[in-house]
Amino acid sequence: MRIVRKGWTLHEMIISLAVTGAVLALAVHAALGQLRFFHGVGEITNLRGQLAQTTLVPRALLWGVSPVAGDIAVAQDTALELNVVTGTAVVCESAAGWVAVPAPTPEGNTLSAFSEAPQPDDRIAALLDDTAGTTWLRLRVAVAPVAGLACPAFSAATSAWRIGLVEQVALPVGAVIRFLRPMRLSAYRASDGRWYLGARDWNAASSRFNTIQPLAGPIDPPASDRSVTGFRFEYFGEDGSLLDEGIDTRRIAAVRVLARGESRVAVRVAGVATDANDRMLDSASIEIALRNAR
Repeated sequence: MRIVRKGWTLHEMIISLAVTGAVLALAVHAALGQLRFFHGVGEITNLRGQLAQTTLVPRALLWGVSPVAGDIAVAQDTALELNVVTGTAVVCESAAGWVAVPAPTPEGNTLSAFSEAPQPDDRIAALLDDTAGTTWLRLRVAVAPVAGLACPAFSAATSAWRIGLVEQVALPVGAVIRFLRPMRLSAYRASDGRWYLGARDWNAASSRFNTIQPLAGPIDPPASDRSVTGFRFEYFGEDGSLLDEGIDTRRIAAVRVLARGESRVAVRVAGVATDANDRMLDSASIEIALRNAR
């Protein structure tokens, strides 16, 4: 009796290996394509997120700015120096050299709101309305708030802050006051060689701005040509006309922010336009109409 052994012939093994290799090659190609796609989508999302952040930060800071009250100190194409609102309140009580305002509460109230507690050298803008007209009186904080006081003028306020003033003036009860702090926004080149939007907050002890800190980026480098610049501020008057640098900052009624950037690595996603190096280029623009322009 002849015994037949089951197995592979050489030809069958070669064909099987060839077919298996082709299938694996197709699977690897598809997997690499998916990895490139998701990596490219991640780069696109990151780039657009950074450009959006670059434009939205100035919008948030300009929300409560009053140019006519002098809140904008410097207006350049790549830098903006302004007084940022850190709080608003109504006057509970006041005498020469100090003012008391309702203290903010965790649940919030309609008499005061603060993003940061006042500190020495903060600015105060007090709205005064009398027979001479309506005007903003400019003052400065001399002493940080002292908590735990009463607010006799408003029964809804459970406690009050007493804040020392540099000026020896008394404010009328019920007057609206805004607390302001200088800040400078600008495009700058960081130690890694890339450009970012950064901010410098005010240091009361040294009477100067602190070291710049990045807020968004990286972005393309600034340039005099607005069609290719990585970052630019543009300023407009009430009639919509573009204002040149060196203008009276009190005339500014709107600010446009332009930002451009490119992906850090090559992006290979179908339907997405790239440059010769497969880098994706994108831009963002926002125009902020200043609420307190008049």
